[in-house]
Amino acid sequence: MNLVSMHIISSVNYQTSPCLGSWRITHDFVKGTNVSEARRAIFKRGNHPVQLFNIGMQHTSDGSIERNDAAAVGPMAKPDSELLAKDCVKLQLDALSSNNNPRVDHGLEVLYNFANAEGTLAGDSLPSYFGYAADLYHFGHFALKFKTRYQKILNLKGYEILSCEEFLDPNQNTLRARVFVKVFEHDNNSSLWEFMLSKKVRGLNDPCWLTDSLLRKN
Repeated sequence: MNLVSMHIISSVNYQTSPCLGSWRITHDFVKGTNVSEARRAIFKRGNHPVQLFNIGMQHTSDGSIERNDAAAVGPMAKPDSELLAKDCVKLQLDALSSNNNPRVDHGLEVLYNFANAEGTLAGDSLPSYFGYAADLYHFGHFALKFKTRYQKILNLKGYEILSCEEFLDPNQNTLRARVFVKVFEHDNNSSLWEFMLSKKVRGLNDPCWLTDSLLRKN
């Protein structure tokens, strides 16, 4: 295996092609370069994996993505090919209802792991989880945006799944799901939310439901 040594000063995740699984890099900016140059350095060797050493990168044997600045042990609930779209939403809301159990922001870690947040390696597409294109490579970015915009549903008191509709998106040839949820907030108000999910391949795993967006609808 070829080795490349780089000095790193920030953090992000990169995912290889499905045949290679995924790699975790705990930092994203190579000193003196930009993100695109760092990506090219990682992937320029084609189908031959490149190991960057002394910078905290690891291959995940199960093909899953390990988020760069979430807790090292990972969340207790993760995407799985056996889960229905509605089940994925329930797991996320259950985690969000006790966001700081078993550790601070564990609930947000669960939502982040279910998020379709990678965009494209070419950098020409960003996820729109919050309804607009935004870089969500860092868990910290995701958590800050969530707490700023969706503070009222952190540690929600309860929820009710109102509907779940699965359909084929002809534009992307992708199976998608729309789940409407009534959330009971901690201030005794309620709100209507829409989860949009897509069935995607992540790493070496079978296709599983990932959240494309979470939007308040009232």
